[in-house]
Amino acid sequence: MKNMILARAGYFSVIAVFLLFLLVLIFWTFSWFLFLLTLFLIFLYRNPLRDRFCMDKKAILSPIDGRVVYIGNAYDENLGECVSLVIKNAFYNVGSIRSCAKAEIQNVKVNHGLFLCSEIKSSSYLNENIRLNLSVLDKEMAMIIYAGSLDRKLKLYDFSKELEACNELSFTHNGKVCLLLPKDTRILAGLGDEIKACSLLGYFS
Repeated sequence: MKNMILARAGYFSVIAVFLLFLLVLIFWTFSWFLFLLTLFLIFLYRNPLRDRFCMDKKAILSPIDGRVVYIGNAYDENLGECVSLVIKNAFYNVGSIRSCAKAEIQNVKVNHGLFLCSEIKSSSYLNENIRLNLSVLDKEMAMIIYAGSLDRKLKLYDFSKELEACNELSFTHNGKVCLLLPKDTRILAGLGDEIKACSLLGYFS
């Protein structure tokens, strides 16, 4: 899939402000405010190329830029006993969310909710989130996208049922992504690691 300079979520905002800047420039004067706002939006929605360095079909890749804030055992109603790995995206990180592996989407569930700060424990239950149940090879897993305090709506891009690794799926300003993985998954990332999207997190067994 071709990588774009800007995340799809930012097209409207960047183009609208840039056109307004041009109109003000043509019919009035140079506006530093609109110029700086345009640069800020370009920075906010930047979408640098993320190369997939590991081509192993069993590889689990990071779905987003950020910091690993949790790795531990968990219980899920659909998956049973599993391993939870959570990556927190900060405001200054690239916010594009990508597929963590070549996978088939089993189903998608959107839970509308609040936009609390992710540091609040109840945010995982109250914040808006999107859950994708995925099938990777013969393994079942889930990827849950949680909205952050700066988000106003989570939205999935259009895509087919079959996902390629590192396909763009969504965008967040400061949300987090939780991967629910089989218990026998080999995790290579460590707690507190700063990682980039499409970098290696571990392997399915």
